[in-house]
Parts: sequence; structure tokens; C-alpha cells
Amino acid sequence: MLSSKDIREWIKTKHPDFDKYYVGKLDNKYQKAICIFSLQTDNSVAIGGRDNTKTKKSDFSILIHYDKNYTTTEQYAQLLYDELSKVRQEEIGNYVIDYIELDYGAPVDLHTDDNGVYERIIEFTIYYHEKS
Repeated sequence: MLSSKDIREWIKTKHPDFDKYYVGKLDNKYQKAICIFSLQTDNSVAIGGRDNTKTKKSDFSILIHYDKNYTTTEQYAQLLYDELSKVRQEEIGNYVIDYIELDYGAPVDLHTDDNGVYERIIEFTIYYHEKS
């Protein structure tokens, strides 16, 4: 199963413009940070059981905690969103990503945190299979 840590390490290779990368909990002290959260997943099993289930799926959320400039935060969130939308047949550890289904038409604006840093969120489902 793909973990939040796997996604975090992979995101670092896709979009290295962030200073900090977190899993599960964001430290609000830093700007230009990203945090990966695992979401509840309905792990569908094919008829015939797990041995016959080739494609798996996992749901994740990426919180983009960028800076105090609305436009800059929007731009960096959109860049990451666009990169995710193009992913096909990329490897993460022992898995190959078949497709990423983005839940919304754009990163969702969460406004600012208590320190005035703008935030956006990208929620998505990764469909993947184990390497042969």
C-alpha cells in the first residue's frame, strides 16, 4: 500500500520549490511548506478476491501552506495540481502509478491560517499497481 511518506518523498521530486515537507501534521512556523494526509479509502476488491485485484487505490490530501501572498500561493498550488494531472506510469517504490484522479477542478482555497499564511488543498485518488 502506498503510504503518506511514499507520497511525500515522491512529491519532493515533482515540485522541489517548498522548504518543508510533512506527513500528518503541519508545523505552522514555516512558510513554503507542504503536508501530506492519507484519506479514508474504499479499497475495492475484484470478484475473486485480493489475488485477482490488480489495481489498487489510495486517497490523499496535500495541504499547501505557502506564504502571505495570495497570488503566489495560488500559483504554486496550481503548478503542483497541473503536474499531478499529467502523471501516468510513474514509479513510487514498488508501485507504478496508473492514473491520478483529482477531486476538484483546481486547488481549493482555504484562506489563511492564524499567522496570515495562505493555504490551498489538493485532494486526489491514486490508482496504482505493483511492479511486475
